[in-house]
Amino acid sequence: MQLNQDYSQRVVIEADAVPWVPSPSAGVHRKMLERKGEELAKATSIVRYDPGCEFPLHQHPGGEEIVVLEGVFEDEHAQYPAGSYLKNPVGSAHAPRSAGGCLIFVKLMYMQPDDSLQVVRSLNDDLWHPGHSSGSSVMVLSAFKDEYSVFVRLEPHAGFTFNARPNGKEVLVLEGSYSDDCGEYTQYTWIRSPRNQSQIKAGPQGCTLFFKTGHF
Repeated sequence: MQLNQDYSQRVVIEADAVPWVPSPSAGVHRKMLERKGEELAKATSIVRYDPGCEFPLHQHPGGEEIVVLEGVFEDEHAQYPAGSYLKNPVGSAHAPRSAGGCLIFVKLMYMQPDDSLQVVRSLNDDLWHPGHSSGSSVMVLSAFKDEYSVFVRLEPHAGFTFNARPNGKEVLVLEGSYSDDCGEYTQYTWIRSPRNQSQIKAGPQGCTLFFKTGHF
């Protein structure tokens, strides 16, 4: 399967506009944002676990990143409430599940093979530091060579400049909204852009974003 694999093209997807696709595990469904491969794939998806559902024990041959959007995501190691970020390195394994159901954002097989650091963070962690513009805060989630994953929080109407690595960036709106010269983006909109720099402005309620660059 090939989905949104031309990285020279800008892609904007509102999650509500994408259909749910059943996974091999009952009660686990996916909205596919980009994908290269079949069941074992380099992929970015939004995944829903119905209450009490689980996915079998599996390895991550290319690593995995997860942002928990709603509910509580679980595995044999811990429980991860909404706002959690997980980085499971290349070769790691787990058996994910959710007793009460959850919604997560997942990236598979984007990590560099020598990136072995496992990370767990939360939007509630006291790890925020001021961004490069007034009204912005940033939490670094993962930094390995040229690859960065961060949370960005903007106060209402605050401006911010994304400075991306070569080949661009991707953004998922976790809360609120923001706009740029191409449009406005609301909660659970995913944007992948080849532009290395772009200026944005938060909406009237501000916004919280997941930002990633250097992995293309």
